[in-house]
Amino acid sequence: RADVLSLTSRDYWAAFPENYGGSNDGGKYIMLYISSVDSTTAYIEVNAEVDTVAVVPGSPVAYNVPLIWEMLTSDSVENKAVHVWSNDAALFVDFNSHDDYTSDASYVIPSIGWGQTYVVAAYESIKEGYAGFIYDLPSEFVLISNQDSTSVTIIPSVDLRGSNPYDDSTVAHPASLPFTVTLNRGQVVQYEAVKVKDTAKVCDVTGTQILSANSVGVIGASSCANIPVQYPYCDFVCEMVPPMRTWGSTYYTAPLYGRQGGDTYLVIGTQPGQNITRTDSKGSEVFATLANSNDHFWRHDVATPSSWTSDAPFLLMQYSNSSTWPKGINGNYDPFMMAVNSVNHFSTPVIFNVLHNSADQQPYYWHADIVARSGLLV
Repeated sequence: RADVLSLTSRDYWAAFPENYGGSNDGGKYIMLYISSVDSTTAYIEVNAEVDTVAVVPGSPVAYNVPLIWEMLTSDSVENKAVHVWSNDAALFVDFNSHDDYTSDASYVIPSIGWGQTYVVAAYESIKEGYAGFIYDLPSEFVLISNQDSTSVTIIPSVDLRGSNPYDDSTVAHPASLPFTVTLNRGQVVQYEAVKVKDTAKVCDVTGTQILSANSVGVIGASSCANIPVQYPYCDFVCEMVPPMRTWGSTYYTAPLYGRQGGDTYLVIGTQPGQNITRTDSKGSEVFATLANSNDHFWRHDVATPSSWTSDAPFLLMQYSNSSTWPKGINGNYDPFMMAVNSVNHFSTPVIFNVLHNSADQQPYYWHADIVARSGLLV
């Protein structure tokens, strides 16, 4: 019982990054999933409007979020933070943002798990197009505040666009130049990379640094990413990013079920000259040496169960590659992203919600990777 309560909270805040350029071809929805080990009432609030749902043990509630709550702007503070809470029971919350052929889900980190310092994990803007036209499907991230007068300093890793929806190429916030935004309780802001013009240039908000006066929530995303960037077909990817204070120095991973050619992994470090080592059944290798604090490194072909270690904390993210990876032949899986829990966050029991299809949508496949000590009964 005590372990269950350590995994959950009575208070959550969420927001929903822009999925596939804001388009809606008729199959778009955003679903909140709320569960509890106790019977309770969950409250859902946006901009002072409150709804309620009854939650019973063993049966997650799927709450259909109005699409007007999706973030469709850049560099504009909005009152779109979604507050989910219970007055008398711990909850577990995640969400799924779905459009036709493109969706991803994220665990919602409870507000008690937020921090003041982050490095964004996301993915690169798409570089596809036709006849000289390049799609505008940007790399992006969202900040969430649950306190008034929250001053947040942002050091972008790439040029960010401004608030004019008809101007996707003008730089409002240049890469590496710090700027500050102030958020009040219930406010959110999304930042998107400028539109790709030069396909040789990386447009990725990954590596953006966030320094806040109060604890905030952060979601990294890409409105439709190819992973790797030259391999279609794109998919919306998003994940709530753990704050730096929770990063660990040891992780374990398993390859995603049914994939060909391995998965993509991202590491973000905390110390100059930091070595991150990966070990599998074939032995150990230095996966990355990061020259500076907050540097990051990608690799797209890790196909074996692995342990990851360093002498300093780091963040590890795992990504599903595009369906055409690695041989250019279309398969069954699309991109998504997820944060990997370090071993210091392992616990028992494990709680998770599964996603359900809507209307005539094809059902989701559910897989659970279990990482445990050798000989442990699970």
